[in-house]
Amino acid sequence: MKLHIIVPYHGESKDVYYRLFESLNNQENIDFNDISIYICRSDGIPVFPDIVELTNISSRITYLSQFYEFSGPGNSRQMALNLLYGSDLSEDNLDGVLFCDCDDIISDKFAISY
Repeated sequence: MKLHIIVPYHGESKDVYYRLFESLNNQENIDFNDISIYICRSDGIPVFPDIVELTNISSRITYLSQFYEFSGPGNSRQMALNLLYGSDLSEDNLDGVLFCDCDDIISDKFAISY
């Protein structure tokens, strides 16, 4: 099973996101090959935080930007879900999805069950 982490982005400072991604990067019980991270921006501006120094997750990140008339976290999350699943929401097609906001921190007790 893969875990898809979806994070809306709307121009916040890199430092706000750094805490979230550092908490994920520091997890010891995660196979990072089973994780994908989607940083999504629904205002259509293709500028994102630079977090390449976080080595465990930097290669797992996909940046998505698309213009929506009403930009916000909901549309950003939906953008990633549309990419992941489209209209195929059958039980066989579903992996785990974790919605995070930029100021969230993932506990060191976080675990993925396979």
